[in-house]
Amino acid sequence: MDILIIDDHPLIVQAVTTVIEALAPGKRVAAVDRVEALEDVVASTDPDLVLLDLTLPGISGLEALRVVRAWCPTGRIVIFSAIHDPPTIARALRSGASGFIPKTSPRSVLSHALQLVLDGGIYVPPDILCLIDTGVQDASAVHAAVHDSAVAKVNALMAPIGLTAAEPSTSALANLTERQREIVELLAAGLTTKQISRRLAISSNTVKSHVAVIFRTLGVSNRAQAVAVTGASRRTSEQSTSP
Repeated sequence: MDILIIDDHPLIVQAVTTVIEALAPGKRVAAVDRVEALEDVVASTDPDLVLLDLTLPGISGLEALRVVRAWCPTGRIVIFSAIHDPPTIARALRSGASGFIPKTSPRSVLSHALQLVLDGGIYVPPDILCLIDTGVQDASAVHAAVHDSAVAKVNALMAPIGLTAAEPSTSALANLTERQREIVELLAAGLTTKQISRRLAISSNTVKSHVAVIFRTLGVSNRAQAVAVTGASRRTSEQSTSP
C-alpha cells in the first residue's frame, strides 16, 4: 500500500480516493475509519503517505496525529480536516504533520494539493502562507523552499500562541553517522522509505530504525524539520571554515 486515508466519512474517503486514483493510477489506496484499526494495517503494510482527519470519534485531533506518527514514523502525515484555523494548523505542523489540506477546499485545489504531496512536497493553505514571511508567493512553491525554512515557518506560526520549534544545532551533522547523513540526504530528495531501502540495499525496517534515531538525535519530529536542521548545520559549518 502507498496511501492510507484515516477518516470516518465514507463519502469523503470515496471522493479523495477518486482524486488520488486520477492523479496517480499506480498508487494503492486503503482506508480505515478509526485510529484503533491502524495497528492491523501497518502490521502488514508500510504506507508512505497518511491522510488524517482531525475529528475522529473517541480521540482528540493532535492525539490522533501522535498515535499515527508512532505507528508510521517514516511516513508523511498530511492533515485533511474541516478544522483549519491558524493555531490548529500550527500545532499540527509542530506535532509532525507534513502538510494541511482543508476539507473545504474546492476539487481543483484538492487535486493540486494532493499532487504536490504525492510529488514529495508540503501543502499549506495560501492564507496561512500569507502569515509567514518567507518570500513564498503561492502554495505550489512551498516544496521548493520548505527544506531551508521549515523551522522558521513553524516558529512564525507558533509565535502567536507561545510555542516554537527546536532551533538547529550546529553539531547536528557531527552527531549523525555516515549512513544516517546519507539517509537525510535521500529524505531531502523526497524519497520514500521503500525508495531509500532499494537505493541503499537495506530493509525498510532498517531505514525506519535509522530515521527514528535521526529524529531523536536532532530533536525533531518529522522529515522536513530533520532536513532543515541538518541543512542549517551544514551552512553554519561551511561558514565557520571558510576563509
